[in-house]
Amino acid sequence: MEVQVLSWAQKWYTVYRMSTTKNFYTELPLLKLTLNELLESPTDFHPIPDDWTIILTDIVRSTEHFKAEKYQEVNLVAVSSVSVVLNTAKNRKVSIPFVYGGDGATFFAPSTMVSECKGKLAMLRSNVKKRFGMDLRVSLVPMSVVREAGFAINVAKLYISSTYHQAIFLGEGIRYAESLMKNAPHFLLSDHTKRKPINLSGLECKWNALFPPRVGDEIVSLIVAPLGKTQPEKVFHKVLEEIDRIYGPFAKRHPIHPKTFSPTTHLKTIMYASHLKHGRAHSFYITKNLIHGLLKAAKLELKILWHRLIHKETPDMSTSSDTLKIDNTLKTVFAGSPQSSPRLIKWLNEQEKLGELVYGINISVSSVMTCYINESQHMHIRFLDGFGGGYTLASIPLKKKLKELKGE
Repeated sequence: MEVQVLSWAQKWYTVYRMSTTKNFYTELPLLKLTLNELLESPTDFHPIPDDWTIILTDIVRSTEHFKAEKYQEVNLVAVSSVSVVLNTAKNRKVSIPFVYGGDGATFFAPSTMVSECKGKLAMLRSNVKKRFGMDLRVSLVPMSVVREAGFAINVAKLYISSTYHQAIFLGEGIRYAESLMKNAPHFLLSDHTKRKPINLSGLECKWNALFPPRVGDEIVSLIVAPLGKTQPEKVFHKVLEEIDRIYGPFAKRHPIHPKTFSPTTHLKTIMYASHLKHGRAHSFYITKNLIHGLLKAAKLELKILWHRLIHKETPDMSTSSDTLKIDNTLKTVFAGSPQSSPRLIKWLNEQEKLGELVYGINISVSSVMTCYINESQHMHIRFLDGFGGGYTLASIPLKKKLKELKGE
């Protein structure tokens, strides 16, 4: 009898604990600060609950796919995983933090939605492999495993715009979870997971390549990893100050401008999306999205024209763009003159010699955008990357440097 009571009490506590942490991220304070101001306030970061799960997605051998000029497919697949997880969160009435990395993403989810995510991501994996021949790797790592290994992950919620609130992460835990994804197969999503219908609503904003706002500028994709001699937030703060000094403030170096937006009605892009959602070319979906693309282009032009007539300026539609983020590395995409990048590289090399950081950088002529838009939640997120896989290509020298430091 005593054992039964104990068992019931344990089950009750588990259910109670799940219900109390479910709204952890929803209840975090929304901070109207600049990123640098936030980095100077570590008390605004809060630990991810131990009973949550880290969901990681990435595309195996993404570098090879980028080199084969399949950047459009890679971006679309990566953001599709974002759409699947965020739509599941919406169905469960929860808000979750995540970060997008160019060829995948990292999410933090309460246990109440993990099972549903597994089934839908398994279906997405199947559709991706069938249509693109790509392996969308998915790993589910309990936060408790990361904590027991001695690693932390803390998060803050930063106000970017009324339609985009960004999660900012500090702590070595994400890097540790990524290592488990690649070296601990038992955390990988099984191919035999029960498949469920997937919801890719929100994956509706597909844009053509975007050239910098100023003619002659280039697009810089930069990843910086702190080495631990100085607190990570102080390293990030220092890097951002140097970027500001060389390239100017955030608004000046922003890689996109409403004038450069160009919604695509390219049939190939819509066909890709159809295969991801339905596993085949779905005629109704394709026709609907061709018409939707034309209407969106017309609506955008009218919106810009109306704003110019009333406010005498072009509306700032770039504020919900994911161009600067921290997941224990600093990732950013920005525009600037070709004369500026050698100055930044020189400074970064000096910081490397001091043992403060390691970095990877890629320079391209344009950027690419893939979007997740959920009108019912007023969520508009425009994911930016350098053309041809800026983040992925920048990560190659970064990973090489980290291996050399470990003596591998």
